[in-house]
Amino acid sequence: YYAIYIDTIRVAVRRDSVSKEAFYIVLGLREDLRREILGIYNLPEETKEGWRHVIKDIKDRGVEEALIFIIDEFKGLDEVIMEEYGNSRIQRCINHKKRNLIMKVRVKDKRQIIEEFDKVIDMNNINYRKEEAIKRLEEFIKKWERIYPCIGRMFTRQEEYFSYLEFPYGMRRMIYTNNWIESINNQIKRTTKIRNSFPDPKSALKLIIFKCIEIEERLMRYPITALLPYKDELDAMFGEKLEPVLQTHKT
Repeated sequence: YYAIYIDTIRVAVRRDSVSKEAFYIVLGLREDLRREILGIYNLPEETKEGWRHVIKDIKDRGVEEALIFIIDEFKGLDEVIMEEYGNSRIQRCINHKKRNLIMKVRVKDKRQIIEEFDKVIDMNNINYRKEEAIKRLEEFIKKWERIYPCIGRMFTRQEEYFSYLEFPYGMRRMIYTNNWIESINNQIKRTTKIRNSFPDPKSALKLIIFKCIEIEERLMRYPITALLPYKDELDAMFGEKLEPVLQTHKT
């Protein structure tokens, strides 16, 4: 898979009482440029161990390699992915980071902070590189952590916010956020919301699966044609990624 997107939604279900439980959803961008839902899992809470189970399961079921995983801000999720896919890149969702940023600052500073953070991301510059982005981020942090010390602690693994810059320019907007899988989640939520709660987790999982099948058939039948000009470059990235592994096997 060129890219794998992962996220959770919470749905109200009944066990001994009604409570919202986590449903883990994994979406993949295949080598034929079609998207495919790789798995849907119900575990009562979103935890590091829960994600370890999910990531290990998709590998056991045949997902051998992925160029990049697009994830949210869940702590330790990148570590779990690296246990099974040590050569893959991690991309933290930029939209999640923006939402977290504006939660931590005063209303009067929100607009300026987002405008300056957008310059750090710089989606319109085809020649923008990861090294320059990290430098701009450090300048952004230095400026704002004097007022909001928490901002400096929000970027402990800076490179994970700029992995999209290692990919073809025409693909960057598709992988710098988790928008693809959040769109799926929003469609699922519209379906589950009208039911208030489910009598058990199995019935909720069944409905989510049926909804995902409908989304696949309606929206994912055809390849992402905008990526066709970059397919050779993406395939070459797979070759570069696997070369160290092949050399190890030869040794």
